[in-house]
Amino acid sequence: MKSGNPILIFGLILILGFTLTNACLAQQKPNIIFLLADDMRYNSLGCKGNSIIQTPQLDKLAAQGTLFNNAFVTTPICCISRASILTGQYANRHKINDFVTNFSPEALSNTYPILMRNSGYYTGFIGK
Repeated sequence: MKSGNPILIFGLILILGFTLTNACLAQQKPNIIFLLADDMRYNSLGCKGNSIIQTPQLDKLAAQGTLFNNAFVTTPICCISRASILTGQYANRHKINDFVTNFSPEALSNTYPILMRNSGYYTGFIGK
């Protein structure tokens, strides 16, 4: 039995290893934590300049993650604003205009948490 060229075999193993590694890395999704606190002023956190309120863990998270310094809402009413955040739509489109209206099943299926779950993410929700 004649053995093959060891350099060629090593090269093929190396290419296969890189291919499998890249395929595994391509399947990994970034961890996403979305924290939403409503009814807060722009400077309610230490990382936003508040010297009285101490928020060291949120300040650390802001320093190591993404902190949006210029964010706006479409309405000051919290549940309508949350519906806009979940759908990426204005209130006149998502039709949540009060505190008792729920998403239709179709509208709920197009919110970003459901779309992320359908893409393989584990999602969770705590709070309002």
